[in-house]
This record gives sequence, C-alpha cells and structure tokens, in this order.
Amino acid sequence: MRYSSVLKTKISIGILFLLSIIMIVFISSCKSCKKAASNSGGQEIISLAKINRESTPVGLYLKERSILDEKYWKQEVLAQTYEAPIIAMWDQLRISVEKLEIFKKFLPDSWIPPTNPEITTINSLIESHEYEAGYVPHSHDQQLDFIEKLRKQKFKIIQSEWHHLNFQKAGPTYLSTVSFEIHAVNPDNRFIIKGLLEIRWNKDKRDHADQVKCQKLTVLRKKGGSVFAKIKIPPIPESHQKLPPRIRKEVSTHNSWLLLYDLNKDGLSEIILPQENTVYWNQGNLKFIPKPLSEYSWKIVSCAIIADINADGNPDLIFAGSNSLEQDQWGYWMMEKQSLVILKGNSQGEFNQPGEFIMTGLMSSSVITAGDIDKDGDLDLWIGQYLGAYKSGQMPTPYYDANDGYPSYFLINENHGKSFRDATESSGLLNSFCTEMKL
Repeated sequence: MRYSSVLKTKISIGILFLLSIIMIVFISSCKSCKKAASNSGGQEIISLAKINRESTPVGLYLKERSILDEKYWKQEVLAQTYEAPIIAMWDQLRISVEKLEIFKKFLPDSWIPPTNPEITTINSLIESHEYEAGYVPHSHDQQLDFIEKLRKQKFKIIQSEWHHLNFQKAGPTYLSTVSFEIHAVNPDNRFIIKGLLEIRWNKDKRDHADQVKCQKLTVLRKKGGSVFAKIKIPPIPESHQKLPPRIRKEVSTHNSWLLLYDLNKDGLSEIILPQENTVYWNQGNLKFIPKPLSEYSWKIVSCAIIADINADGNPDLIFAGSNSLEQDQWGYWMMEKQSLVILKGNSQGEFNQPGEFIMTGLMSSSVITAGDIDKDGDLDLWIGQYLGAYKSGQMPTPYYDANDGYPSYFLINENHGKSFRDATESSGLLNSFCTEMKL
C-alpha cells in the first residue's frame, strides 16, 4: 500500500511538472505572438480571426449576402435605410393611444396638402372626396396647428397602413413614394383616407424629410356612427371542452377563429367555434345560446370548414386536429401530427356521428377550403399548412425563393365523400423540398 502511495505521489508530481512546462511554453508563445502582432499592427491576429469567422456557415452566409447586396441590391439596401423612419412611425401608430401625437415627431420641414376636392355622393350616408395634388407649402407650425384642429374635433385614428412603393435619385438627394390608408372617426363621421405621398429626403439626414407632397388623396366619409354594434353573448361553458382551463387558454390563443353557417336552415347564421367545441345557436334579435358542437370533440383543432361533402343536403364539419398533447422545448403546445377528419351532419345541423378519417400525417394545417374542381358534383378539398418562422433554427437561403414549408394537399372527392384521392403531385402542386426531406 505504501509503495502504491509513493508511486501515485511521484506520478502526480510528474504530471504537475509536465503541466508547468506546457504553461511556460504557452505563455512564451503568447508573448511572442503579442510582440509580433504589435510589430505588425495586429494584422496577423485580426486576419486569423477574420478567416475563422468567415469559414463558419454563418460567416459564409453573411459574406455571400454582403456580396449580393453590393452587386445586385445596393439600391434596395439604400432604400431600406430611408424607409426606416416610415416603419418607425407606423410601429408607433400601431401601439399608441394618442396617435395624432405621433405625427408631430415625424413632421417634415414643409408639407404640401392636396386641394380642389371633387365630391361625389354615393348614397344618403356616404360621400367620396377626390383631391388633386396641391402646390402651396405649409410650414412646420402650420402643420402643428392642423393636428391640433383635428384633436379639438375629436378626430381619432383607428388604424393605418403605410407602404414604400418607389425610391429614386433626385439631384443631391432622394425621393420616395409612399402609399397610405387611414381609418378614422369623429363623433359625427367615419373616414377611410387613401393617398400617395412624395417624400423628398434631407441630403444629410436620412431620417428627416425636407418636404412631403400629397400627390393623390381619396376620402370616403360616412355620416353617423358604425353600422356594427357590439353584443354580449354568454361565455363558453367549461364543460364543452376536454382540455384543462390553463391549457385550453394557451391553445385557444393560437386558434382564435370562428365559422359562420346556417346549420338548421332557418335563415339565421350560427357562430361556430370548433376549437372550443361550441356552437352559438342564433335565436334571432342578436340572441345566442351556446351548446356543444359535438360529443366527439378533439383536444386541438387547428382549422376547419363546414360544407356538404357527401352531397346529402346537410352540412358536414371537416377539420384538421389532434388528440395528443405535447410541448416543444420552449413550452409551446405542438400542433403537429394532425389528422384530417369529417364529422357528418344531420338535417338539424348536429354532428352526432363519430369522425371519419380522410388522411393522417399532417404537420401544421392552417387553412381548409372546398370547391368542385373536377365538376363531378361533389366538393374537393385543399389543405394549406404553415411552417413557423426559423423552426429549429432554420432559415431558407435565399429567402425570396424559399421552398421549405410543409406541403399543401389537393384532395379529389371520390363518390360523394366515400374516399379522397391525393391529386397534389398529379396537379403539379407538390412541394419538392418536402418530398426530398420525406416530411
């Protein structure tokens, strides 16, 4: 035992000595490298780091992207830098409560409003105002006064949309053409405002406009309030859904959609929420009663359609869904491994028969539509699927010619819903990437 301990001690001392020699050599090498780098301006180390960075997949991709941007997309990249304040304004308009105040941050030095409106009466409630391009510039202070006038009139922007359509060189600076649409209200009217703006940018400050000219403007004005009214409907009973409340809330957040269909043919459309296994039966006079959609409910329903698939005169419910509950590594409920199912309906608009499988192996269905494509008297199906952005870290290259999504399917209805034939490939609609990857 003693001999063994002495041997172990000697071996340990030897290992420590060897490590010391290695450390001395390493430190000396570092000093030599540092001295060499100092003498050459650090070019050796910088070049080595650059080579290592560019040799990685990400580095190679960024290098390729930089070359393409310089060779083919230089003007587009420049346009994006000038577009940045437009996007910033739109983002702030989306989240702000006082939207008129946002415009004050982005006012140009000069604004040329439209002029000479031509008013057309569409009906007793709606007028169309068509404006021509103006020529009288308004100063910064005049623009502030106009915004204040709108505020006093209780002018409120509901939503807006802005798109950069054109970008070109104009002397020492650049011009942008931007389309916009604004939906707004005041106590007496509702407005839809559409137009085109010509923006002349400051030659030194890319985030500032010297002048904005309204080239075209159309204003639809409706007198009075909204034609829609909010109504209160009963909450969805917990007993309708098999999912626990917490999971149901998370899944429903991603499946907040509904269907409208006159199930019992009384001339009134019901409101159907397949994910919640609930149908709101329309009683007339905006009164609705919630009842279970079917006793054969599924835990997850990602998309659905109501149509007479078997041509018996009654509505059927076709949906993509899953009865499995799995979470991915980020804690989101997975919608994959789905089946396409049909619940056949009766003359009362009820779905009391067990589901029949049309197909399995769906990945992430997001839309179903139906139509008699082959004109044989029954409805065929189209199922579209969605692949989440950057799933598993992937990003298609080039992104503008991506073909990496989950496949869609074109199903031909054979013999009034008794069977379906997959006509995706024969119709030239097959996703080649998914075929190669065997998805």
